Amino acid sequence: MTDVNPADLDRRSRLLSIKLRSLVREHLALASDPDGTNESFALGAGFLTTDAVWVLIDGEASRSLGPVLAWTSQFERPVNLLVENNAGLLARRASLFDSEITVWHVDDHTITHATA
Repeated sequence: MTDVNPADLDRRSRLLSIKLRSLVREHLALASDPDGTNESFALGAGFLTTDAVWVLIDGEASRSLGPVLAWTSQFERPVNLLVENNAGLLARRASLFDSEITVWHVDDHTITHATA
């Protein structure tokens, strides 16, 4: 087993936060970063605005919905889940919950609404 350098984890977390803010800015067609705060999330990055929670999953996303719903429940806001893979599967699973969650497929620098 390889030891993971804490500095590398911190750097990766910061990069994911920057990527998430950039995706949100592009999606909302804003000239600058939206107001909000970066939040720590073990499976990727979180971004909290006044009206929504944005979560970017780093890597394999098929098993991320449960942890995302558990973590975002503390904020009581609609959830936007951004994934690079398994977007359709997650959209189908998300539709089974009462939570207001939208799944987005990330492709390079654009996000598109995922359909079940």
